[in-house]
Amino acid sequence: MIALARTAGGLEELDDEIARVGGSASLAVADVADSAALQSIADTITERWGRLDVLVHCAIFASRLGPAMQISGADLESAISVNYRATREIIARFGPLLARDGIAAFIDDPQADRPYFGCYGSSKRAQIGLATCWREETRRIGPRVEIFSPKPMFTRTRRMFMPGSNPDLLSTPETEASRLLVQLGL
Repeated sequence: MIALARTAGGLEELDDEIARVGGSASLAVADVADSAALQSIADTITERWGRLDVLVHCAIFASRLGPAMQISGADLESAISVNYRATREIIARFGPLLARDGIAAFIDDPQADRPYFGCYGSSKRAQIGLATCWREETRRIGPRVEIFSPKPMFTRTRRMFMPGSNPDLLSTPETEASRLLVQLGL
């Protein structure tokens, strides 16, 4: 397993959890918006393993909520860079490593179209639109592309967007990860 994140802290927590269940991972600190960093990681994977079996892309830029007519230029640029351009880069750099029998999974957010989610929501729709196009283009030739729609979860992002959420009424990341594995057939 190879795990990529923008900060070492998140990777260390993930690595601890993977080790707890008897697994291991190669960790890479990189920003998905950095094309050169993604190419370097793709080159390393090519040299070391020659292929990828499964790719799960779940990085997002969670911009501030607000009216669509007040989206800041900085937030819009960050959302487009992380939520859309990085997806294009990931498909271009890692798609060839998946070959015919690999699987790529993209995480949707069915609630992205809510009022005041304009910046995040529109860039998330662009991300999923690109992944959906790739899925249709590769349906017969591979890799298999899946779009996963998790149930609402009590995560840091949810707390930022909806601070009054009741965690007892929400799914957990562990439950949704298990659902994703089932959808991928793993």
